[in-house]
Amino acid sequence: MLSALIGKGQKILKGVILDSIKNQPIPNATVFVSGTSNGVKTNELGKFSLLIPNGKYNLIVISTGYKPYNKAIHTNELPDSITISLNTKSNQKINNGKNGWEQWGEIFFNNLIGASTTAQDCKIKNHKALHFLAQENNEISVIADEPLVIENKALGYTITFELEFFHYNVNTGYCTYLGFPFFQSMQGSSNIQEKWNKKRVEAYEGSVMHFMRSVYLNRINEEGFDVRHLQKVRNSTSLMMNQHYLDDSDSQKKSVISEVKKMQSLYDQIINPDDYKEIIGTTLTGDSIAYAIDKTTAGLDFDDFLFILYKKKESPATYQIIYGQTGMMSQIVLINQKSIEISANGSYYAPADLMFLGYWDWSEKIGNMLPYDYNPLKSP
Repeated sequence: MLSALIGKGQKILKGVILDSIKNQPIPNATVFVSGTSNGVKTNELGKFSLLIPNGKYNLIVISTGYKPYNKAIHTNELPDSITISLNTKSNQKINNGKNGWEQWGEIFFNNLIGASTTAQDCKIKNHKALHFLAQENNEISVIADEPLVIENKALGYTITFELEFFHYNVNTGYCTYLGFPFFQSMQGSSNIQEKWNKKRVEAYEGSVMHFMRSVYLNRINEEGFDVRHLQKVRNSTSLMMNQHYLDDSDSQKKSVISEVKKMQSLYDQIINPDDYKEIIGTTLTGDSIAYAIDKTTAGLDFDDFLFILYKKKESPATYQIIYGQTGMMSQIVLINQKSIEISANGSYYAPADLMFLGYWDWSEKIGNMLPYDYNPLKSP
């Protein structure tokens, strides 16, 4: 069933890539579907033909000397052909500061690639393209002159990663980033291919991709996921402190009320977990959190948080050493209170609307990432 669904409903998108000023074709541009291994190069006439998996994705076009192109597409709304014009990049030089990679490279690597044993076998081959910029709010921003080339020898992929933004707060350790990966399988002997296949299965089991595919098929319990509603309630001592502060001065009431609202928000629950106690409900079924949007798309919607435990194996030893937890326990929250769309291959949209806490916050990095067209039932 899974094998059939992953490849079901693919469509072909044809198009041409042009220079926006000269209106001339751009040969050898890379056109790909973000998060997949579906990608091609344009020919000498700037033309391409690309397989698009069923669902909603970002179509990315990159070419040396041009600004990247990014467009959300859906297979239900694909045109017969598309013409894409690329704008040239400016030659403005960026003041990178001194020793950016030496000072902040490890933090960048751990937040983007990860700290797992799989991530340790990854290498950013062109890290000199990165620029680390210190902001006034104790935030480090990172930009790249070109797409990052990430070599993952543990899983057997070379990943082209178009980095949109990366922000890291030095005070809180809070990190946000957005980028678009394109996967290409490495070549290797049959023994190496077998090793990669085993590692890919390990990375897949209990991953967000595995969970989303299980939601789509309404098989979350059968696939080993224990999913429960999770509500976070402010501790009574914190409430008393806030009430005392409210009564302390009428002149401060307006600002205090605003502050209390902020403290009651989802954001506050995320960054101040010790101020809340967690109330976990009973095990949920897939149809209690998901619904059919159309014939090819499922919707995931829920209140508060979901607590998710993958029961079929323990967390990796590296995670246990750092966090002291043997269980693969995660939490997810719809930070914009919007449902997300899930396709059969486990892709979901919009990814920025879903936030991970717990195990997935640690594991769901580029170093453990698989392309959406990955099939655990087939060898690489």
